[in-house]
Amino acid sequence: ASPLVEGGHLEAPVPLADLLEPGPDGQFRIVGRQADMVSIAGKRASLGDLNARLNAIEGVSDGVFVIPKPGAGDRAARLAALYVSEALGEREVLRRLAEQIDPAFLPRPIRRVKRLPRNELGKLPRVELLALVARAAGRPVAPRRSWASNQAASASKRSSTMRRSKSTATSCAPSRSPPPGPSATANPVS
Repeated sequence: ASPLVEGGHLEAPVPLADLLEPGPDGQFRIVGRQADMVSIAGKRASLGDLNARLNAIEGVSDGVFVIPKPGAGDRAARLAALYVSEALGEREVLRRLAEQIDPAFLPRPIRRVKRLPRNELGKLPRVELLALVARAAGRPVAPRRSWASNQAASASKRSSTMRRSKSTATSCAPSRSPPPGPSATANPVS
Protein backbone atom coordinates (compact mmCIF):
# COMPACT_ATOMS: atom_id res chain seq x y z
CA ALA A 1 0.00 0.00 0.00
CA SER A 2 1.21 3.48 -0.83
CA PRO A 3 1.83 5.88 2.03
CA LEU A 4 -0.74 8.64 2.24
CA VAL A 5 0.35 12.26 2.29
CA GLU A 6 -1.76 14.95 3.85
CA GLY A 7 -1.29 18.67 4.27
CA GLY A 8 -3.10 21.97 4.43
CA HIS A 9 -2.94 22.41 0.66
CA LEU A 10 -4.58 19.01 0.00
CA GLU A 11 -8.32 18.44 0.34
CA ALA A 12 -7.85 14.80 1.36
CA PRO A 13 -4.95 12.39 1.90
CA VAL A 14 -3.29 11.45 -1.39
CA PRO A 15 -1.39 8.19 -2.11
CA LEU A 16 2.29 8.76 -2.75
CA ALA A 17 3.95 7.11 -5.73
CA ASP A 18 7.34 7.14 -3.96
CA LEU A 19 8.46 4.46 -1.54
CA LEU A 20 9.82 5.80 1.71
CA GLU A 21 12.06 4.36 4.37
CA PRO A 22 11.35 6.02 7.74
CA GLY A 23 14.29 7.43 9.64
CA PRO A 24 14.90 9.07 12.99
CA ASP A 25 13.11 12.25 14.05
CA GLY A 26 10.42 11.97 11.35
CA GLN A 27 12.95 12.02 8.50
CA PHE A 28 12.66 9.61 5.62
CA ARG A 29 14.61 8.33 2.66
CA ILE A 30 13.06 7.89 -0.79
CA VAL A 31 14.00 4.37 -1.91
CA GLY A 32 12.09 4.09 -5.16
CA ARG A 33 8.77 4.38 -6.94
CA GLN A 34 5.77 2.06 -6.89
CA ALA A 35 6.07 1.61 -10.68
CA ASP A 36 9.59 0.11 -10.51
CA MET A 37 8.91 -2.45 -7.78
CA VAL A 38 10.26 -5.97 -8.19
CA SER A 39 8.86 -8.86 -6.18
CA ILE A 40 11.04 -11.94 -5.74
CA ALA A 41 10.50 -14.71 -3.19
CA GLY A 42 7.81 -12.66 -1.48
CA LYS A 43 10.14 -9.69 -0.98
CA ARG A 44 9.96 -6.33 -2.71
CA ALA A 45 12.63 -3.91 -3.85
CA SER A 46 12.80 -0.90 -6.10
CA LEU A 47 14.85 -1.17 -9.30
CA GLY A 48 15.79 2.47 -8.82
CA ASP A 49 17.21 1.72 -5.38
CA LEU A 50 19.06 -1.37 -6.62
CA ASN A 51 20.53 0.66 -9.51
CA ALA A 52 21.57 3.43 -7.11
CA ARG A 53 23.32 0.90 -4.84
CA LEU A 54 25.15 -0.66 -7.80
CA ASN A 55 26.26 2.74 -9.10
CA ALA A 56 27.35 3.85 -5.60
CA ILE A 57 30.01 1.13 -5.46
CA GLU A 58 33.39 2.79 -5.73
CA GLY A 59 34.94 1.76 -9.04
CA VAL A 60 31.63 1.24 -10.88
CA SER A 61 31.18 4.01 -13.43
CA ASP A 62 27.79 2.86 -14.79
CA GLY A 63 25.46 0.00 -14.02
CA VAL A 64 21.91 -1.27 -14.29
CA PHE A 65 19.77 -4.12 -12.97
CA VAL A 66 17.71 -5.90 -15.62
CA ILE A 67 14.63 -8.06 -15.31
CA PRO A 68 15.35 -10.76 -17.90
CA LYS A 69 12.68 -12.38 -20.00
CA PRO A 70 11.62 -15.67 -18.46
CA GLY A 71 13.00 -18.57 -20.44
CA ALA A 72 12.00 -22.18 -20.72
CA GLY A 73 12.82 -24.02 -17.52
CA ASP A 74 13.26 -20.89 -15.38
CA ARG A 75 11.94 -21.76 -11.93
CA ALA A 76 12.04 -18.34 -10.34
CA ALA A 77 12.71 -14.86 -11.60
CA ARG A 78 16.26 -13.67 -11.08
CA LEU A 79 17.58 -10.23 -11.69
CA ALA A 80 20.60 -9.69 -13.90
CA ALA A 81 23.00 -6.76 -13.73
CA LEU A 82 25.40 -5.13 -16.15
CA TYR A 83 28.08 -2.72 -15.03
CA VAL A 84 31.07 -0.77 -16.33
CA SER A 85 34.32 -0.79 -14.34
CA GLU A 86 37.99 -0.54 -15.15
CA ALA A 87 39.14 -2.47 -12.09
CA LEU A 88 36.35 -4.41 -10.37
CA GLY A 89 35.60 -7.99 -11.31
CA GLU A 90 32.18 -9.60 -11.14
CA ARG A 91 32.81 -11.42 -7.83
CA GLU A 92 33.92 -8.23 -6.11
CA VAL A 93 30.90 -6.24 -7.28
CA LEU A 94 28.61 -9.10 -6.22
CA ARG A 95 30.31 -9.23 -2.80
CA ARG A 96 29.82 -5.50 -2.29
CA LEU A 97 26.17 -5.73 -3.35
CA ALA A 98 25.66 -8.63 -0.91
CA GLU A 99 26.68 -6.27 1.92
CA GLN A 100 23.80 -3.94 1.02
CA ILE A 101 20.87 -5.89 -0.42
CA ASP A 102 18.80 -8.97 0.38
CA PRO A 103 20.20 -12.16 -1.24
CA ALA A 104 16.96 -12.60 -3.22
CA PHE A 105 17.86 -9.50 -5.23
CA LEU A 106 21.50 -10.34 -5.92
CA PRO A 107 21.91 -10.42 -9.70
CA ARG A 108 22.56 -13.71 -11.44
CA PRO A 109 24.16 -13.19 -13.85
CA ILE A 110 26.19 -10.06 -13.20
CA ARG A 111 28.42 -9.05 -16.10
CA ARG A 112 31.07 -6.42 -16.64
CA VAL A 113 30.73 -4.70 -20.01
CA LYS A 114 32.80 -2.07 -21.79
CA ARG A 115 29.83 0.28 -21.94
CA LEU A 116 26.09 0.24 -21.49
CA PRO A 117 24.03 0.73 -24.67
CA ARG A 118 22.71 4.20 -23.86
CA ASN A 119 20.87 5.97 -26.66
CA GLU A 120 21.27 9.63 -27.60
CA LEU A 121 18.96 10.60 -24.70
CA GLY A 122 20.98 8.59 -22.19
CA LYS A 123 18.28 5.95 -21.83
CA LEU A 124 18.90 2.22 -21.85
CA PRO A 125 16.78 0.42 -24.47
CA ARG A 126 15.40 -2.75 -22.89
CA VAL A 127 15.86 -4.80 -26.08
CA GLU A 128 19.59 -4.05 -26.12
CA LEU A 129 19.96 -4.76 -22.40
CA LEU A 130 18.23 -8.12 -22.83
CA ALA A 131 20.54 -8.93 -25.74
CA LEU A 132 23.61 -8.17 -23.59
CA VAL A 133 22.27 -10.35 -20.76
CA ALA A 134 21.50 -13.17 -23.21
CA ARG A 135 25.01 -12.97 -24.71
CA ALA A 136 26.50 -13.00 -21.22
CA ALA A 137 24.51 -16.15 -20.42
CA GLY A 138 25.70 -17.78 -23.66
CA ARG A 139 22.26 -17.82 -25.30
CA PRO A 140 21.93 -17.04 -29.01
CA VAL A 141 20.66 -13.58 -29.80
CA ALA A 142 18.90 -12.66 -33.03
CA PRO A 143 20.69 -9.75 -34.69
CA ARG A 144 18.95 -6.46 -34.11
CA ARG A 145 19.00 -3.75 -36.72
CA SER A 146 18.99 -0.09 -35.88
CA TRP A 147 16.05 2.13 -36.74
CA ALA A 148 17.98 3.57 -39.72
CA SER A 149 18.84 0.15 -41.15
CA ASN A 150 15.21 -0.97 -40.66
CA GLN A 151 14.07 2.07 -42.64
CA ALA A 152 16.61 1.38 -45.39
CA ALA A 153 15.56 -2.29 -45.57
CA SER A 154 11.88 -1.29 -45.81
CA ALA A 155 12.62 1.21 -48.59
CA SER A 156 14.66 -1.39 -50.47
CA LYS A 157 11.87 -3.94 -50.12
CA ARG A 158 9.28 -1.43 -51.38
CA SER A 159 11.51 -0.53 -54.34
CA SER A 160 12.08 -4.21 -55.18
CA THR A 161 8.35 -4.90 -54.98
CA MET A 162 7.64 -1.96 -57.29
CA ARG A 163 10.21 -3.19 -59.85
CA ARG A 164 8.71 -6.68 -59.79
CA SER A 165 5.18 -5.38 -60.19
CA LYS A 166 6.25 -3.23 -63.18
CA SER A 167 8.00 -6.15 -64.88
CA THR A 168 5.04 -8.41 -64.14
CA ALA A 169 2.68 -5.79 -65.54
CA THR A 170 4.60 -5.51 -68.80
CA SER A 171 4.99 -9.25 -69.26
CA CYS A 172 1.30 -9.85 -68.61
CA ALA A 173 0.13 -7.01 -70.81
CA PRO A 174 -1.98 -8.05 -73.81
CA SER A 175 -0.05 -8.28 -77.05
CA ARG A 176 -0.59 -5.58 -79.61
CA SER A 177 -2.02 -7.67 -82.43
CA PRO A 178 -4.13 -6.09 -85.07
CA PRO A 179 -7.82 -5.89 -84.35
CA PRO A 180 -9.92 -8.70 -85.78
CA GLY A 181 -11.26 -7.97 -89.19
CA PRO A 182 -10.59 -8.62 -92.87
CA SER A 183 -6.99 -8.90 -93.81
CA ALA A 184 -5.13 -9.70 -97.04
CA THR A 185 -4.04 -13.11 -95.80
CA ALA A 186 -7.24 -14.11 -94.12
CA ASN A 187 -9.55 -13.69 -97.16
CA PRO A 188 -7.83 -14.55 -100.38
CA VAL A 189 -9.32 -12.95 -103.40
CA SER A 190 -10.20 -15.37 -106.16
